[in-house]
Amino acid sequence: MRLLFLLAIALPVAGQPALSDGARAYLVTMTPGDALYSAWGHTGIRIQDEIAGIDVVYNFGTFDFRTPNFYTKFVRGQLDYELSRAAYARVVRAYAYEERGLSLQRLNLSPTQVQQLFTLLEVNFQPENRAYRYSFLFDNCATRPRDAIEAVTGDTLQTEDTPPTSFRSLLHQYLDPYPWAAFGIDLALGRPVDRIATPRERLFLPYELRDAVASARLPNQPLAEPEQVVIPPPEPEEAGFVPTPLLAWTLLLAAGIAFAFFAGPRLNLAFDAVLFTLAGFGGLLLLFLWFGTEHGVTEQNWNAIWLLPAHLIALPLTSGSRKDAAGSRVYWMLSAGLAGLAVLWALSGWGPQVLPMSGAPLMMLLAFRSGRRAAVQSEPVSAPETT
Repeated sequence: MRLLFLLAIALPVAGQPALSDGARAYLVTMTPGDALYSAWGHTGIRIQDEIAGIDVVYNFGTFDFRTPNFYTKFVRGQLDYELSRAAYARVVRAYAYEERGLSLQRLNLSPTQVQQLFTLLEVNFQPENRAYRYSFLFDNCATRPRDAIEAVTGDTLQTEDTPPTSFRSLLHQYLDPYPWAAFGIDLALGRPVDRIATPRERLFLPYELRDAVASARLPNQPLAEPEQVVIPPPEPEEAGFVPTPLLAWTLLLAAGIAFAFFAGPRLNLAFDAVLFTLAGFGGLLLLFLWFGTEHGVTEQNWNAIWLLPAHLIALPLTSGSRKDAAGSRVYWMLSAGLAGLAVLWALSGWGPQVLPMSGAPLMMLLAFRSGRRAAVQSEPVSAPETT
């Protein structure tokens, strides 16, 4: 893609207007929105030339719901995103309507560099060039503007004086309003996101790119003028009570322990059937994300050690008249041990992947109920009524 950027500078689009010497280029940064997909903000590039009558924003974060097999491609990591172009005034109205903030950083580029950036964006906006295979961390709406700015300045953008931080920790900085999304992301994303991001890789996040542009320097001046707030970010609203995953799983753990001591065999078996079936489907989903998609960041997911797909068949095969007491005991002891290991792993953080600490009570529940099944082998799948 960087080669396409460089070629674009030398090969302008036929019929593309030449900008005046007064043309300006801006990095546009949008604040996060209410929807999860907008939780990390957004980035665009504005080209303004009052003499040529041009004032547009280029947006690398567009996708088309009309794409054939849209949802299948999205889930499998095969969805192409596109570069779109819209009038700046229309973009401002849209973000004002969504009650999201918007700011500008004017780039201190020479007229030649502004023209090069405009040409680059126009070449990439051509129908045969505008689509690209989106990558959550490495090729997205912020990395493409980063690459475009680097292409015309010849310098590498990167954050400065930042502590080593993993991709997962960078993502979490924006997820406080979404505790359940944070839990789901920690489940779905595997070991790759626990790698420390390089200063340049951090710029996959719009705010990180904004800060890098603010601190970067050209040979004789800063890369950008001070940030200009066009739409102030809204005041954070006080959220009502929302049960967090930690609270929900703690209550479920208490229920699972109470069932073991106070409920009969049938209710305990029903509880385990629901619990281990859902855990099994969760494990299947992790394996699908690992081996059946092209996301990359969902590979090598160690959450699979406590969400075992085998749970889907283990309970029927190890209960009732079909049970093999010895084999059943081995399976459930192994399940208890793996879930217990996941608890220690989540709480200590010593393993090769960060497991969700908010899921520790759920891991404890699976360990406890698995241990109970290893000890109790007298619950049938279904006991026929006799007269």
